[in-house]
Amino acid sequence: MIGIDGLRADVVGMTPLPHIARLKNMGTHSFWADVQVLTASFQLTVLSFSSPSLFQSTASAVSGPGWASMFTGVEPSKHKVDGNGDLTDLASPTVFKAVKDAFDMKIAASVSWHPLVNDFIDNEDDTTLDDSFLASNDNTMAAKAKDWILSEAYDFVFVDFDGADAAGHSLGFDGYLESYQNRVVEIDALVGTLLDAVIETSAGEEWLI
Repeated sequence: MIGIDGLRADVVGMTPLPHIARLKNMGTHSFWADVQVLTASFQLTVLSFSSPSLFQSTASAVSGPGWASMFTGVEPSKHKVDGNGDLTDLASPTVFKAVKDAFDMKIAASVSWHPLVNDFIDNEDDTTLDDSFLASNDNTMAAKAKDWILSEAYDFVFVDFDGADAAGHSLGFDGYLESYQNRVVEIDALVGTLLDAVIETSAGEEWLI
């Protein structure tokens, strides 16, 4: 499961991103998947079912409620997270716990935004994850996830890229801003390393990305 926080849909459309394009070509994609985030908006591109989908609303960007909606499949009125300051209020089960409880799969999470593990997954149930890595940057985060994939030790690996969100907050979420585009291109290359690892280890298997 690949999440790219702060990635604008228009940047995906107008910037050469060969590895995200690989995912688009492998499956189904949409730029207009919606989630209601109360009075705040959230922009996150998630490569889900081999597709990038944009969670959109209308006001200022807030990561927490959008991640909560993606993890639980319900709106903030149900999961109860309406800002970055109340992440531990999550009131609906995450996909990670659902998969662990139903199938007893081995799950690992490598994240650049640490609250995704600390305040969401571990706070819900600290036995859900079999391994986790709180990275200092997207490069080390992706390297750890690549190692996990190649090891074939886990059934479900979640990764969180935070570089686009950090660049947007510091430089501007502007699809025509070269510095923001460059960060997105760097993330695309890291996504490529994960896809290559999946292809290397997936012979005779069906994978859902």
